[in-house]
Amino acid sequence: MKVFVFLGTLFLALVVLPVRAEAYPWMIRHGYVQCATCHADPAGGGLLTPYGRAQGEILMRMRYGQAPGAEPGPMAEPLWGAFTPPKALLIGGDVRSAYVRRIPSEGESQGRFILMQADLQAQVSVGRFRANGSMGYVSEGGNLAAFTRAAEGKAVSRLHWLGVDFGKNEEWLVRAGRMNVPFGIRSIEHTMFSRMETGSDTNTGQQYGVSADYHRGPVRASLMGIAGNFAVSPDDFRARGYTGLAEYAFSPTLAAGVSTRMTYHARDLTLLTKAIRHAHGAFVRYSPARSIVVSAEWDFLHTSQPTPGRTFFGGVGYASVDLEPVQGFHLGPTLEVLARDFDDGASYGAWASAWWFFLPHADVRFDVIQQSLASPTGSSFKLLTAIGQVHVYL
Repeated sequence: MKVFVFLGTLFLALVVLPVRAEAYPWMIRHGYVQCATCHADPAGGGLLTPYGRAQGEILMRMRYGQAPGAEPGPMAEPLWGAFTPPKALLIGGDVRSAYVRRIPSEGESQGRFILMQADLQAQVSVGRFRANGSMGYVSEGGNLAAFTRAAEGKAVSRLHWLGVDFGKNEEWLVRAGRMNVPFGIRSIEHTMFSRMETGSDTNTGQQYGVSADYHRGPVRASLMGIAGNFAVSPDDFRARGYTGLAEYAFSPTLAAGVSTRMTYHARDLTLLTKAIRHAHGAFVRYSPARSIVVSAEWDFLHTSQPTPGRTFFGGVGYASVDLEPVQGFHLGPTLEVLARDFDDGASYGAWASAWWFFLPHADVRFDVIQQSLASPTGSSFKLLTAIGQVHVYL
């Protein structure tokens, strides 16, 4: 326990003394500070602005010998240039399918194909007012975002909110509805320990509530009051509380932030009793060279069960390196650790990833994940997972 506390405290001290959180955290290598430059959501990820679409074409995909900085052309537009929406309308969509193979240390391996995402998203702006929403389909899972209850195959709406921009430069956005929660480094790796334990994954971790976002210069901050996930019933299982983050870019390629979250559960989905959950931590991203981005996050976890009078104090974190030897092709390892309670055993994970943005609006990715998963009894379970993904955005 003392080792975990020391490492976590040291990490917090280093981060707070010297990020943008985006779906692709390694975009900091290109010197962007504010996520709102490229995304409708000022916290990053999801629906792209016209500028964001252009940068996806110029900076993200493999250019096959074209000179750096070449103009994006019509391929950056929705549907590969087949449609140019009016200025007041943003549209987009994502289709992501995967083959997942799980190989446990004991027992038989299992493999299956999954349609992970088939979403359409749009935003309409009238003056300073915005309406943003998505609708999609998943072949399995997705219960926390579903509005149909079929055993297999569900319609989902991960996002739907109304917002108003305030300020001379529209640096404030106040929203109400279902949103991705502001916490830590936003990324698409929704099965990472950090994203699952802090309830901040972009797959089904969205919550209903009211948020205020500030985004200007090197500063970005967000605070959200959580009213609960209305896709969950009965009401006792819904979490209520707050979550937020604040971050500062010390340079175009070095940024750090802090996160905080506290929620009350009348009946916790895991513990099935009353519970109060805390997560408080920090994160950092740094690009010492265009081809390298280092990112890390550490969060202290605290869970209190008032009814049985038990408390848990733990931590979760990861460190990742993204290497881009050639534009559009990424390699990198990720190491992660989770201790729900420092007095019990810890779970560990090691990722090896390869990612190729091979065409406009298209990429493929392959991950191999080795995990050692701790149980409350002190034993551990080893699991090897291989995932191949194909992703197309409209």
